[in-house]
Amino acid sequence: MTDIDFKRIIAHEGAQTNGFEELCCQLARREASCATKFERIRGSGGDGGGECLAHNRDGTVVGWQAKYVFDFDNLLKQISKPCNTAVAVHKTLPEYVVCFPFDPTGKTGRKGTSQSAKFANWVEKKSEEVKRQGRTVEIKSW
Repeated sequence: MTDIDFKRIIAHEGAQTNGFEELCCQLARREASCATKFERIRGSGGDGGGECLAHNRDGTVVGWQAKYVFDFDNLLKQISKPCNTAVAVHKTLPEYVVCFPFDPTGKTGRKGTSQSAKFANWVEKKSEEVKRQGRTVEIKSW
């Protein structure tokens, strides 16, 4: 498999951020091929917490959020609010996919917490918040 340098992604509508979002949405559309409706949402701050949605036959909605950032701590800061929004807006959301352009670090022999563990901790915390609302949403990373 060819390595992809997302820092060199082609701009779409004038910005690399848009190019990354568009790529994620096109991949999401392929993943959601069995959905009854696929919806691409545009609008910074007005997207309901997602770049695109797959409306499933059972009435559930799967959401994807893309963040074109390369700093892990910044990623965690940027995904919390959209995730909260998606859960609030989409009452039948069983799955939320966070897309970002790098592989998080895994466990090493060094001191400190790996990015994979930090993401898992963030997911656990966010899942508990959602559970307190009487809901269950599986949060995944791409």
